[in-house]
Amino acid sequence: MAEEGEVPKPAEGAEGEAPPEKPKRGKPKDPLAPPKPKNGYQQFAEKRRPELKEEKPELASVFGAYGKLMAEEWTVVAQEEKDRLQGGYEAAMKIWKPKFATYKQTPGYKVFFELKTDWLDIRVRKKLFKKMGKGAPKRPAGGYMRFCNSIRERVKAECAEKGLGMGDQARLFSEGWAACTEAAKAEYQEMSAKEKVVWEVEFLKYKKSDDYKAYIIAKQKLEAGQDLK
Repeated sequence: MAEEGEVPKPAEGAEGEAPPEKPKRGKPKDPLAPPKPKNGYQQFAEKRRPELKEEKPELASVFGAYGKLMAEEWTVVAQEEKDRLQGGYEAAMKIWKPKFATYKQTPGYKVFFELKTDWLDIRVRKKLFKKMGKGAPKRPAGGYMRFCNSIRERVKAECAEKGLGMGDQARLFSEGWAACTEAAKAEYQEMSAKEKVVWEVEFLKYKKSDDYKAYIIAKQKLEAGQDLK
């Protein structure tokens, strides 16, 4: 599984076979649930985002740029317009709430609820390690990530110049890695392997520390509570 913020490595399959389906990242979504109405700001953003992409394509490669602009523009939207959007949202919610209450009694919702609960539990565990594992030695990047880091600035500049987005950056990384010679790939992998040996020694030392012991106790308590729930 890729680390948080890591660019996913292209999937490899046997010749003539379709690559395995990548697991979906991010918060799980329930395709069977009645769509929840969008509030006033969400309605505004849904309409404004494609307009901004046409007006300012150069920002497509800047993470969060469009969201920041829309938030700024929302502050100057006339209150009458905000009230109109909010009124439509509240009316739609009166219709949606009983529909969703009925849906929550179905087997489909129960399956989704378990998936969502598992996802939330894993997320909390990751946050716990991030909070308590600050003293842990950082795991070295793999060969593919080393390659991506070596061309990251060039790819970002190219995407910014052409008005391409974050997805295009990931595609260019994947295409660049596929075009690398086996010798070049092996060199990146070898550098990673050497650093991993050092990291494993340092991590063994860290596991003997009081910080790690405190983390394990907190983790066991957290997991016990999650299992009970």
